Amino acid sequence: MIKNIIHLLSVVAIIFFFQMISANNVQAQTDRSTEVAMYKNMLKSNNVAQRTEAAKKISGSGLTDPKLFNTINVMLLERYQSDPNKGIHIDEMAWLCKALASSGMSEYKTTLQKVADTTSSQKLRKYAIQSLERIDEYAGKNKIMAETQYAAPGQAPEVTRYITMLKSDMPSLKKDAAKKIYRSNLTNPRLFQVVNEEILKSLQSSESDQYDVDTMAWLCKALASSGMSEYKTTLQKVIDTISNKKLRKYAKQGLDMLN
Repeated sequence: MIKNIIHLLSVVAIIFFFQMISANNVQAQTDRSTEVAMYKNMLKSNNVAQRTEAAKKISGSGLTDPKLFNTINVMLLERYQSDPNKGIHIDEMAWLCKALASSGMSEYKTTLQKVADTTSSQKLRKYAIQSLERIDEYAGKNKIMAETQYAAPGQAPEVTRYITMLKSDMPSLKKDAAKKIYRSNLTNPRLFQVVNEEILKSLQSSESDQYDVDTMAWLCKALASSGMSEYKTTLQKVIDTISNKKLRKYAKQGLDMLN
């Protein structure tokens, strides 16, 4: 009887241990407070290039921190009319519009509509309208990017995010992930396995319009950036299978990188 109780307690302890590991891992994947703090500091900079860079990065981050986007909202409303004839200022304001839209929060539609209606800059008006039209799209993307089903112990949060994006049904998310992977220094084998799987899945489709050429081109570039020779076969298969000249060009370039 005592042995059975001890055994039961051991089993419960093991289950609890693994539940704690899982919970900690999910928390690590969802806690992006350090990243948010970094962007806030960049937005406070006296350097317009640094502020603009922060807005660019935020626009593709999938972040939804209310305080961060409130900061962007205030900045945009306070500054968008301050120097309408200066190109560098308009560029910054345009990126702030994009960053604000990337929150996916409908309450910022009013701000973007106000910018579009009252700015004297045709360029800023265009980007304010484009940003306004994309808020709902960003809301859907952010929901996907926040998922943690592909999290793994010891795996960097950005890797989980990119895998989630790659496995989504949204070509634009796949392309965004491929771009980020190509421009990063990531070496996670699991990440490149997923990139490889996505390329092969598209090639296996019986319908030629099942893949987006631009997305596939970026996936080929991302795969080549792995530096892993085992993916030569996949890139060669793209070259041998696809007739699109643009896609074949990027697949060949990728193959050259791995040779």
